Amino acid sequence: MALNTSKNRQAVVKFGGGIIKVRTCSPSGGAPYGSVVDLGYIQETTWQDVTETTPIIDETGEAFKISYDSRSIKLTGVLMQTDANVLAIPKEVPDQFYEVYYKMHPNIGGKVQELLIAVAQIKPAVEVNSNTRRVPIEIIALKNENALTGISLATVYGGTATSVSVNVGEYYTIVETTIP
Repeated sequence: MALNTSKNRQAVVKFGGGIIKVRTCSPSGGAPYGSVVDLGYIQETTWQDVTETTPIIDETGEAFKISYDSRSIKLTGVLMQTDANVLAIPKEVPDQFYEVYYKMHPNIGGKVQELLIAVAQIKPAVEVNSNTRRVPIEIIALKNENALTGISLATVYGGTATSVSVNVGEYYTIVETTIP
């Protein structure tokens, strides 16, 4: 894929936490079941898709290409609520698999960006500082083994996009929809 980017001031944002919603699914992705759960107010989020690399060195000691190693895809954030339900997340998530919806805030240039992770797990951890009362969360994306096709983010998650797919072997899809 060729890079396809240009300067766009409307795509520059200063603040935004977003909306994160999950529903349980099978370990191989797809076949979601259970109710959609809104993780509440989000102070901030970080979306990462990072592939580790190793330089390949020739006989002269110069790097001539890189080798692609492990890939890590995760969504981290800070939950602003510290009620009993949020504090119980680490007890609820071990051995559970989730389909994850993330709506990025704010809207950018008249468009809304939405992310759908086909299958993920939530790291069971909670650490609350008494001064700020914020709970960190880490969601790790897993490789999808079952195609998700025609998912309506509008119907399922109250989002905007009406037909989203995540192919077999992929982790997620990001869609950008013009706001009507």
